[in-house]
Amino acid sequence: MLWDNEVRCERLTPQLDLEAEIIRFECIGHHPISLIFFPDSMDDLEAAILSGAGYCNPFTTTMCAFVNGQLRRFQCLYRDDNGCEFAFDKKAQHGFGMPSDRVLRWL
Repeated sequence: MLWDNEVRCERLTPQLDLEAEIIRFECIGHHPISLIFFPDSMDDLEAAILSGAGYCNPFTTTMCAFVNGQLRRFQCLYRDDNGCEFAFDKKAQHGFGMPSDRVLRWL
């Protein structure tokens, strides 16, 4: 299914026009549903990735970002209580905890 900022739904087909400067794709495995968003800016894209409903959310199975037609890899970082920086590991995520103080690093 496709949802954009205007909340329209369409089946994903090869004919679907996805020509946009910035695209965020995410899968929510427990529904299952795939969502496509068209952020207005890189700031909006980064805010969505780092939000409570973003990449670190345990219900978000995976998330991808495309900028100017190219996949942009990213890493979410956070600091522990001692101030040490760690990379968030989606594969090791358990339970409903989510690291606070998240920052985004483009790879």
